[in-house]
Amino acid sequence: DPLSPAMSELAENIDLYVGDVQAGPVLLDDGIAFEDIDGAGFDGGQIRIFYTAGAHAEDQLSILASGPVTVVGSEVRVGGTAIGTIDGTEDGVDGAALVIALNANADAEAVRQVLERVAFGSDTADGSINYTYRGIGYLVRDGAGGQTEPDGVRIYLRPGTSGAETRSINDWTPGDAAYFSETELQAGPVRLDADVDLDGFDGDAFDGGYLRVNP
Repeated sequence: DPLSPAMSELAENIDLYVGDVQAGPVLLDDGIAFEDIDGAGFDGGQIRIFYTAGAHAEDQLSILASGPVTVVGSEVRVGGTAIGTIDGTEDGVDGAALVIALNANADAEAVRQVLERVAFGSDTADGSINYTYRGIGYLVRDGAGGQTEPDGVRIYLRPGTSGAETRSINDWTPGDAAYFSETELQAGPVRLDADVDLDGFDGDAFDGGYLRVNP
């Protein structure tokens, strides 16, 4: 529908660090473009942030209060004015979608500000979510029934924290590929690479850690 609200410029792929999302919610994308093409307004509309893939029960979606955007109880405010209310069930907690019912104070600029403060966090306390993905969809409905085209981001969760590389694995076989004959593989397990180096830069022990090898 050419008169529906339009959202664009979402980042397709976002790398986050497990240590960061376990410490608190992390912003997903603060460079979103949004416009209300038909001027219908957003009273009775909604913002819906939802998982399209990979959701875990410990995942948390929220609106990170910063700049003009604040959250007071279930009220979402922009510049001190309440523009919507977080749903009582789809509240972003423990793997749930995050839905905000919009009111007559919501305009395109206010909606954009809120979209740019969507954040992801995790209540896990271990490395079980290292190297996992989340698909997160964004949808906005206006007060006249129009809605944005389906869009979203893909989160890849890396171990560690941003700005601190605590482990480094290197010296893989050139080209990151190894080839074996059928005879070799049928004879028994074959070592993939004998020249891998592992550096633990921070000096921490590995007790409680783990090694994951993905196919």
